[in-house]
Amino acid sequence: IEELGLSSRAIDALKKAGIENFGQFLERLNGGNEAVLAIPGFGQASLTAAKKKLRSLGYEVPAAAAS
Repeated sequence: IEELGLSSRAIDALKKAGIENFGQFLERLNGGNEAVLAIPGFGQASLTAAKKKLRSLGYEVPAAAAS
């Protein structure tokens, strides 16, 4: 998940939530932006950056979570 290039705080927040790879992040994102933003320490700026990075790597960001 470090490949997203997020701050260490955001990466730590994801890891504490049990998210260690892109697949797990996308699975959480399938629940909507709110599901990801509910992770303590993971905010809107990190979510936006993560989605942009995933798109640039060729991943499909769930439609419900597009911004």
